[in-house]
Amino acid sequence: KDRENTYILALDGDTDFQPSAVMLLIDRLKLYPEVGAACGRIHPTGTGWIY
Repeated sequence: KDRENTYILALDGDTDFQPSAVMLLIDRLKLYPEVGAACGRIHPTGTGWIY
């Protein structure tokens, strides 16, 4: 099977992101093939602890 173009996107139930964010992460993974995972910058909303 061709695994070269396979990516897994894991999201939480309250995840919110810009439409272009996924493509930006994929572009970075293609640019650095030795990297095994990527995530966007986290901006917490609300108050209280972040787990």
